[in-house]
Amino acid sequence: MHFVGTMPFTIEAAAFLSACLQNWLDVGIILTLLFVNATLGFVEERNTQASMSVLKEGLVRKVPCRRDGRFTRVLVTELVPGDLISLRGGDIVPADAEWSSGDVLEVDQAALTGESLPVLVPRDRHGSSSGAAGEDYSAVAPGALWCGAVIKSGECHAIVTRTGMRTMMGEAAQAVRDEGGQRVGLFAQKIEQASQVLIVLTLLAICGLLALQLGWRRHQDVNRVVQMCISLLIAAVPVAMPLVLRVTLAVGAQRMAAEAAIVTHLSVMEEIATMDVLCADKTGTLTTGAMAVMVEKATCVSSRYNVEQLLTLAAIASNEASAEDAIDVAVAQAYAHHAAAEAGSGAWRDPAEALHRLREEYRTVRYHGFRPELRRTVAEVELPRPTALFPLATKMTVAKGDQPAIARELARLVGIGVNIRAASTLRSARAARGELGTSLHGPRGDSGAAAVEESAEAVAAREHLIEESDGFAGVLPAEKRLVVAALQRAGHVVGMTGDGVNDAPALKQAQIGIAVAGSTSAAQMAADIVLTAPGLAPIHTAIVESRRIFRRLRAYVVYRVALTVQLVSFLCIVSAVYDQTIEPFYVIVLALAHDLTIVCIAYDKQSASSAPERLEIAPLLIVSS
Repeated sequence: MHFVGTMPFTIEAAAFLSACLQNWLDVGIILTLLFVNATLGFVEERNTQASMSVLKEGLVRKVPCRRDGRFTRVLVTELVPGDLISLRGGDIVPADAEWSSGDVLEVDQAALTGESLPVLVPRDRHGSSSGAAGEDYSAVAPGALWCGAVIKSGECHAIVTRTGMRTMMGEAAQAVRDEGGQRVGLFAQKIEQASQVLIVLTLLAICGLLALQLGWRRHQDVNRVVQMCISLLIAAVPVAMPLVLRVTLAVGAQRMAAEAAIVTHLSVMEEIATMDVLCADKTGTLTTGAMAVMVEKATCVSSRYNVEQLLTLAAIASNEASAEDAIDVAVAQAYAHHAAAEAGSGAWRDPAEALHRLREEYRTVRYHGFRPELRRTVAEVELPRPTALFPLATKMTVAKGDQPAIARELARLVGIGVNIRAASTLRSARAARGELGTSLHGPRGDSGAAAVEESAEAVAAREHLIEESDGFAGVLPAEKRLVVAALQRAGHVVGMTGDGVNDAPALKQAQIGIAVAGSTSAAQMAADIVLTAPGLAPIHTAIVESRRIFRRLRAYVVYRVALTVQLVSFLCIVSAVYDQTIEPFYVIVLALAHDLTIVCIAYDKQSASSAPERLEIAPLLIVSS
């Protein structure tokens, strides 16, 4: 496909005509340029084809499955809906399944849903058996287990419901595959349009010359006229423009690498300059994916407690031996920091040491771990002195790591818009057409969702909602992609940040996909930029550098289009007025000399614009002419 298009076709036509005239030197030079440009594009495209293989790596495993009345280990690729499989702590769920019997599982599905805390399966519709996963319980089946999730504890039997591309991970793979293929930057598309205009005008000029030389001036030699037409064709095509573009973009990519950002598609260096919307995934991007207690913002809902008492109570009720539980670790760190501040040390005390000293003061008689039906941990302690230290708490409710209220508070903290809506507002129109399907894992037959088209009013209403909102809480992978696509249809150039398998479809859909530090392989392979250091500062660097590149390229394009207009006009005048011809070889040499000497524009000193760039074809052609 790199030999297909307006510019390749024109170059190929020039090579064909030169071969007809047996000008083999011209043929060799023209074909060399054609193959160099195609090879550069092919190599870049080949590097994007690993997305599917990354997502398939997790499927080459074996799992205990009941066949012929007994459990045997079978390949994951041999599972079919209806199979009964056995899962235990440490296993990766091999397919979408429904919990059947056994223990209440603790399931880590961070790579799929983006939530840092595990969920408990089966779920309670009221959320009483969930750690804090932030799922939409009205949409997710109580016993749903998603392919790619990790069983942290417990053992159970589960019934396979969907396999392969029908699973949640399969949807991500399918979306990445659907969006794959040759990637053309926005700037390159505009240049292609400008080239098409020039080539059409040149073809009209050629038709006029043919009518003039072979019709009115019948004595002209056909070979000389064809030779002049070849010269005009070559003059109209900026043959070295792709090379100049790639050199300029490669220089920008090298500067990005110095900022701990790897560019996987050179075309993205063009597009960031025009980006006007950046969609940021919350967990792992705007946040670190780790919990923390914000003591300075803590408030007590009861007058019986103050912040210090509440923090001490929470620390006493934490498991000193739990080094992996996110809540216990966060509470221990907060208490250690508070204790150090109270002691005037001005430094953080070791959390383990702080809890150990607290245990010495308040000796734990018995510790009750987290129970789903109670939604709390309980510590029975001996008080150091006979005093009513704290009234006992009867209930504590923890808000879930993906609720609109928490998203609004986070948005306020990082300084972005707080008009955050629940994802259910996106689903209302889609649910009516049965489109939620595997994304929500609700009941659905094997035949798939009903192909019912939404009304134009429903689509317009949803896209208006997306345009007016600052964010959505509790979104699923398909909905992230839907939001990005809706913004693109509204004319925006969209960037997307993410870190998990659940973000891969949206990363691939966006013009600029950005995988943050610590992201999964699927997210990295779907992205255009991979950040290798924490934080989003490299995105700012990318925007500034891209806008500088944009201005360099615009200056080059104006120069190159002006040269094309000059050459075509000159050759037309020479042929029509003075009845002279110029050999194609010299036109090629002249065009290459102009292009190669302007390659240094890749290092031109430019200042970045303060607003997203736009490249309009008509002004560019007018200025160049």
